Amino acid sequence: MARSRVRIRDVAKAAGAAQSTVSNALNGTGHVDPATRERIVAVAAELGYAPNRTARGLRTGRAGVLGIMLSGRPEAGEVANVSYNLRLAGSASRAAFRRRNALTLLPPLTTVEDAARLALDGVILTDIEDHDAAKQAFAALGIPIVTIEADPGDPSDDFWVGADTATNTRTGLDHLTAVGASRIAFLGIDTTGTWYAQSARAYQDWCAERDQAPVQSLIEPAQTFPEIATVVRDLLAGPEPPDAIFALTEKIAVSVELVLVEMGLSVPRQIRLLSGSDGDRAAQAAIPISAIDLHAEEVGAAAVSLLYERIEGLDTERPRIVRATLNARASTTGRGAA
Repeated sequence: MARSRVRIRDVAKAAGAAQSTVSNALNGTGHVDPATRERIVAVAAELGYAPNRTARGLRTGRAGVLGIMLSGRPEAGEVANVSYNLRLAGSASRAAFRRRNALTLLPPLTTVEDAARLALDGVILTDIEDHDAAKQAFAALGIPIVTIEADPGDPSDDFWVGADTATNTRTGLDHLTAVGASRIAFLGIDTTGTWYAQSARAYQDWCAERDQAPVQSLIEPAQTFPEIATVVRDLLAGPEPPDAIFALTEKIAVSVELVLVEMGLSVPRQIRLLSGSDGDRAAQAAIPISAIDLHAEEVGAAAVSLLYERIEGLDTERPRIVRATLNARASTTGRGAA
């Protein structure tokens, strides 16, 4: 015997809520307390409720689709913090699906004409830069936006989710100092994006407070191995080579370790290495790399939640700051190093 279709009234009865409240919660309309909305969504999922998407779209004027763009750069391969952004996107996709919506991965878009081709209820933008063309295009169409990290060109826009970057950078630098480093080099990314710029500024401030000259190099966003190798070799060939390297992204950190091994240098005995962003490649490197875990999965879920709240016109807490943690591994502590 076929199972009868679960309806709004069934969800309302099970959740102990009015049918109108359940309808608003499941359709992303009205003003529903976020905790209540999450409870109703969970009950609906448990009962196997499946909305009539065609009818809902006609009724609400919504497509039931969110977009996420990992980079606004048209050049292939220039998603600067690859592991972090992919984990973030995966978590955001799951969060949208729990709300009976889809999340589509967008190509780099920079014009209103391109953005207008997509039927989206809202969009999440990562790696945005000063006067970001993608953000300007979606904003011109009135599409709600949440960014990962603050918009460097619009400090007043608080619809963003991200990290306490200055604190995180200092945590990494203090850890390197605690394990014996006295001359720390910083390898960042040559871009105006908030996380990259704030990390570099935090490093410079940290050095200034200690009357230390900063040793800083910026890598092109593509982060090619030949460029990283050249930068590292140049750093270590100088009259006062660093005894530690703070590599901002996991991709840079993994490449730096390979270069150090090629040069016959011992990590961490001769030089310590820390990444400003964690991921599987850092954790599983030949010498596991100490790294700051920005908790990309939490950031992705929080971005979807904030985006829905913006779509619904709710005045909720923002921005959303996700606390990071430091994962100390063999590249700084020596524990487990060959």
